[in-house]
Amino acid sequence: MEKQQIASVMAKPKGVFDMKDYYKFLYQLITSLGYIVNEKDYSQKDAAGGKDIEFHWTCEMFVSDYTKFEIWIECKVRGLQDVQVMRDGVKEKKNKGEVELTIKGSIITDWQDRWEKQPLLKFLKGFFDRYLHKPTFEGYITRLWENVYLVENEVKAFFELPRFM
Repeated sequence: MEKQQIASVMAKPKGVFDMKDYYKFLYQLITSLGYIVNEKDYSQKDAAGGKDIEFHWTCEMFVSDYTKFEIWIECKVRGLQDVQVMRDGVKEKKNKGEVELTIKGSIITDWQDRWEKQPLLKFLKGFFDRYLHKPTFEGYITRLWENVYLVENEVKAFFELPRFM
């Protein structure tokens, strides 16, 4: 199994938002792209300036028997407080805080270790990767890169920040 990191981005929005809506939005965005989301951990602590929340996701898409995409997401929310905001003349309950979102996209080849376990396939793996699989692999790189930057831009749109894609 070989893992190659393709893209890494970070967004640091700050302001008023709904934490439940943000969590659901992020989950639905990733799953709509075809990824399976595995939450590795979730923690919530009460701090002096509000709640601190942190969660980590490993999101996988099995592209073929040989290749899979992995998007790793780390989200830290600091100083989350409940606030009341006026919207169209009606008070709404929202949250206020600072979010730090890190997204890393990687391609994993031979994710089942089939080629590494058999001596003849292990010998042919280098040739397969360099010549036969190379055009397909380059297309996979572009696709994963687009997925990572799409997630970043959609999160920025959620927080009404400038986007670059």
